[in-house]
Amino acid sequence: LLALAENAFFAVGIKIEPQHVRAALTDLRGAVIAESVTSLHGKESDHVLAGLRTVYDELTVRLPSSSVLGVGIALPGLVDPAAGLSIDPHFFRWRNLPLRDAAEKMWQLPVWVENDARAGALGEKWALSSDADPSFLFVTVGVGIGAGIVLKGELMEGGLVGAGHLGHTTVVLDGLPCHCGLRGCLETVANDAALLRAANAGSHTRYDSVTQVFQAARAGDGAARAAIEQAASYLALSIANVVKVTGISRVVLGGESAVAGGPLLVDVLRRILKDLVFAETREQVVVQPSRLGNAVWQVGAAALVLEALYTPPIYATTNPVLERVMGNAPS
Repeated sequence: LLALAENAFFAVGIKIEPQHVRAALTDLRGAVIAESVTSLHGKESDHVLAGLRTVYDELTVRLPSSSVLGVGIALPGLVDPAAGLSIDPHFFRWRNLPLRDAAEKMWQLPVWVENDARAGALGEKWALSSDADPSFLFVTVGVGIGAGIVLKGELMEGGLVGAGHLGHTTVVLDGLPCHCGLRGCLETVANDAALLRAANAGSHTRYDSVTQVFQAARAGDGAARAAIEQAASYLALSIANVVKVTGISRVVLGGESAVAGGPLLVDVLRRILKDLVFAETREQVVVQPSRLGNAVWQVGAAALVLEALYTPPIYATTNPVLERVMGNAPS
């Protein structure tokens, strides 16, 4: 089986974004071989399924169909992985979409669906070096804010859907209304929209993107810097609570703002976070950017397939990935 990893079989990981669908073809080690992206032309499920088909076809057109073991799909919002449902994707016009069933029917392949932040945590896990700490908190900051907890190498999950929704932890009692129906959520004060709103409110300059805000802060703009400090303070508050509850010492940042913010955001967040954790653990808390950058989502989605292959018992009769390997391995 291990001898086949680099040559015979592949996984596809797909990230659904508000305006794009991005995908990667990986080998069985999770290394990216090829990538594809397409724009979405609507918010209905038909548009998204068409986007999924486009990127999949572009990645696999030259491959034997039997060489693709499965597809992982990462998307925002509430997801029920066990049922394969996209319950409430926030940015799209559906509820309780049986996405896994629709995709399996389209491709005739095993499909997994997962919340994008949790998939990102899985992608980061697959990028770990053998001597790295196997426990970490992966936090994505962008249009939304989410998280995935990897504890001793395992992605944590409970019995309820909605795990990892750090952006909907309450940080301001009776605060601004959130699109989720609650008030005072972290997203209302620390996501991309909140950062832009705060920066524009305090400056004579009009910012149209978080990239512009971070560029202005690096150039010495006080209003931009203040907006970043404010958003980072709320983000650090939520992260500190997770650190104190779990004992995890390593925080990994991903997402649009994390990429745009670069070392500036990491440094600001690290400084604020150290004042919110126990003095005895302050020097142990580490904040770092994702090793995979913007590819973390697609690698994590592909890892949903790979986890099914490598997680014991791999010999289970209900393991659809192993069945494809055994059914198509050269004799």
